[in-house]
Amino acid sequence: AASAAETAQLALSVSEERLRVALHTAGMGIIDIRRPSRAGLYSDEYLQLYGYVPEHRAWLMAGWEPLVHPDDAPGLTEFRNHVWRGNDEVVDFQARRMHRDGRWFWVHAVGRAFEPDAAGKPTRWLGTEVNVDQARRSELELQESAARLRMAQSIARLGDWRVDAETKRHRWSDEAWRGIGLEPHQGE
Repeated sequence: AASAAETAQLALSVSEERLRVALHTAGMGIIDIRRPSRAGLYSDEYLQLYGYVPEHRAWLMAGWEPLVHPDDAPGLTEFRNHVWRGNDEVVDFQARRMHRDGRWFWVHAVGRAFEPDAAGKPTRWLGTEVNVDQARRSELELQESAARLRMAQSIARLGDWRVDAETKRHRWSDEAWRGIGLEPHQGE
C-alpha cells in the first residue's frame, strides 16, 4: 500500500501534468517573479511564446526581458509602476512585444501582484501571457475595413441601415442620415 506521502506526490505529479498540458494547449506561459531580483519561474511555454528555449531562462533571471514596442512602452511602464506601488492587485493588459525572430506580436498578460513588503508594496508577480496577435490583427483589419466602407459611402453618397430583429432598433450609417437631409444621429 502506498504511504500518504507517496499518494500526495502522485496527486501532485498528476496535477502538474494537467497544468502543463493545459498551458501548452492554450499556448500560455507562466511567469512568477520576485522584486527586486526578478528571480522566479519563467515556464517553458513562456519562453516558447517569445521564441526562446530553456537554455535562455538565465537571461530572464538576470533581468533581461523581451522588448516592448515603442508605442506601448510608456503605457506599460506607467502601468507596471502603478502596480508595483501597490495600487492594483489584478493586472490585465495587452502590449506588443518582440519575438526572438525580430517581429512584433501582441501578448495578453493577466496576473496578480501580491505578497506586500513592510511598506505595503507587492514583492511578487504571478501571471500568464498568451499570444493574441492574430486576434488583434483581425480586429485592426475589421476597423480598417469599416473605415474604408465609411469613406466609400461618403464619396458615393450612399448609406446603409439595419434593424435588429429582436429589439427592433434601427442603426443607420452617417451617409444614410445625410441622404434624408439630417446630420448623423440627429434623428435618434
